[in-house]
Amino acid sequence: MDNEQYKTELLAQTQLINSLTEKIDGCDFQMKEAQQIQETLLQKEIVQNSSILEKLLKKQNADLSKQTSEEKLNQ
Repeated sequence: MDNEQYKTELLAQTQLINSLTEKIDGCDFQMKEAQQIQETLLQKEIVQNSSILEKLLKKQNADLSKQTSEEKLNQ
């Protein structure tokens, strides 16, 4: 391999490395975006579940209060 072929091959490999590096950087960015979206969705789900649990707890407390009141009346 002469000097010109070596330079051409080296340039081609450098361009390939640069291209792959750009693709990797793009993937890293997309992964970070996906992770942020996933975290946001998880936070929304936690808020929704907390709201549901709060409503269920209030209903359970109301039922328990009603049951306690009925038991006191029956005594």
